Amino acid sequence: MLTYSKMEDINAFVRKLNSLVSKLCAEDDSCKCDGIVDQLMLMLDKVHQMSEAALQKLPTEQELQFQSSSVSLWNVAVAKKMSGSVSDLFIAKLRHLACNISVASSLGNTNFAVLKRHLSMTSKAGSDWLECDNPEMADQCLNLALQMLHSLDFTSLSSEGLTKQQDMPEASWLQDLQRDAFKVYCCKAQVCVAHDEYEEANDWIKKAKTLVGALPQESDILAMLCFNFGFDALKRKQYAPCVDWFRESYELGKSNHEVEGSVLAKILRLLASAYLEWDPEQYAQKAINAVGLANAEHSHPAGLHLKVKINLLSKAAGSKLQAAVDELWAHPELNLDVATQTIRLLTKHNRLDIAVGTCGKLSNRFQNKDDEGKLRVLQIEILLKSKDLPQVQQILNDCLSAG
Repeated sequence: MLTYSKMEDINAFVRKLNSLVSKLCAEDDSCKCDGIVDQLMLMLDKVHQMSEAALQKLPTEQELQFQSSSVSLWNVAVAKKMSGSVSDLFIAKLRHLACNISVASSLGNTNFAVLKRHLSMTSKAGSDWLECDNPEMADQCLNLALQMLHSLDFTSLSSEGLTKQQDMPEASWLQDLQRDAFKVYCCKAQVCVAHDEYEEANDWIKKAKTLVGALPQESDILAMLCFNFGFDALKRKQYAPCVDWFRESYELGKSNHEVEGSVLAKILRLLASAYLEWDPEQYAQKAINAVGLANAEHSHPAGLHLKVKINLLSKAAGSKLQAAVDELWAHPELNLDVATQTIRLLTKHNRLDIAVGTCGKLSNRFQNKDDEGKLRVLQIEILLKSKDLPQVQQILNDCLSAG
């Protein structure tokens, strides 16, 4: 490992670093900027190779030069992001460089303002890497952020050994810390989910939940994060974690009175769908309970269609199935798409009696000629499947007489 024990080596390194940063600040060509940033990323490896002892004993002049480079890189990232002229990856690299250089050149510094700034920088850089779908690089920055939280003694909120800004009210800096910690915990959960480490992800979500009481406005963010975890797990057919995430999302949303019932209902419908896809026989009752809650939160044709589906898959009694179908047909927001999906679902499960009868009832509901024509065609398909040719002939005669 390189120790950079000679001061002239460190001076040469700092000069090269400053030169590249200055060149980047003055460059507008995106291709050239990418090349400079890649050179800086290689130089960052050398910073990490410097011994901790050497970094802790940096002369004030060198430390200030490191910090100046860090500030310049961060400012370039802000300016470039606002202009929209560069990629998210470019911004992530700049912020990664800025926070790592700043942290490395301030090892052992217990000043509250410095630690707080580093916490903010590393958490933002980690978030940027996640937006670029790079959880490995995100984790590097987030682990630095956790070091800052540890140095700030955040969990016990102890001020011992820290030099706080006297002009900042305690409630203000404490909430800032809580907000940064919340962001770090959520990002760490995202990294764990990306690696299919669901138990560890849940641990980070629990840590974030402990801060929701102090940051009630963040509860919807946490609910949405759990929803996204559940939705991704459902797409990958990972049903056990999927169900856990949807349940967590619902509980978080339920505790937030500003979350609309329609949003809660959507979560519950997906939870019911997950139970059905997982094992419709074993989890039929759980699916019914979830969709029942969904319809209570916000009655919607999609929820009632799902109720019909659950009854079909669980082979419920005919009276229950008919009641579920009638409830759907009576919904004022029922549209033709949901209606035809439900009729085809009934046909697929050989409930032709209910399907045929339904087509007749709905013809009065959808009186637009195109809609009525689609229902007639669907009705004929079902009758042909059931080999009820006299009824098919009757419908055709009715159509010819009306036309």
